[in-house]
Amino acid sequence: MKKIIYLIMVSLFVSCSNTNNDTAEVEIQKTLVKRITFTNQSGTGGESNFIYDGEKLVEKNENGFKYEYFYFDNKIERIEKYLGSTLQYKTIYEYYATGSLSKEMNYDYANSMFEVKIFDPKVNYCDVKLYRNSLDQSPTHVENQLYLMENGEVVEIRRYNINNSYLGKTVYGYDTANSPCKNILSFNKQLSVTSVNNNLLSETIYNQNNELVSSVWNEYEYNSQKYPISCRRTINNFANSNTVVLDFQYQY
Repeated sequence: MKKIIYLIMVSLFVSCSNTNNDTAEVEIQKTLVKRITFTNQSGTGGESNFIYDGEKLVEKNENGFKYEYFYFDNKIERIEKYLGSTLQYKTIYEYYATGSLSKEMNYDYANSMFEVKIFDPKVNYCDVKLYRNSLDQSPTHVENQLYLMENGEVVEIRRYNINNSYLGKTVYGYDTANSPCKNILSFNKQLSVTSVNNNLLSETIYNQNNELVSSVWNEYEYNSQKYPISCRRTINNFANSNTVVLDFQYQY
């Protein structure tokens, strides 16, 4: 496992005036998460380790899988997932000239596209069309989604079939502290990712009758810079009355 040393680089610029007053400008490297570990009720768990080039995430190692990140023009262009040296799947992103995400394309191990999301961003919401493959055919339009946005975060996803009949929704709640991923370059453009700027407090899923299907609740402890250092996550599945508790630790 590669070890990453978190360096705080300080540049001091001193100018002297006739009155002999000194001024200094301090430059501090942004906080980036280096490691996340978790354990469940039985004491087993896993970890994620992050490798950077500046503020670009270049690799994440998670429970035996390796994720490689590729950038173009300071935006994430491609993510590849490996088990050993074998490619499992990859995601390719395209962007509008404004820098907003326009398309997310997912490919399997045989380089066959199996899912596409088309994004049409507006002010405070985004229309999404979801396409999926069936028996190796070209992706077929299967679902419409509405992403509601606040402060750069997805706060609700409403799902509809292609005839615009309501299928259900997922509602997200956040704190006001700093997300561990806040300073990773281009993460704020990935609409499929929650907790871009702040930390996810709750995730509740409802069916087409607005009946609660499942929920996730997170409780955090923070450091002095308002980044989480630990989290207790409670997952409730109401269909089978199952509850799972996970404990996370964050290292920077």
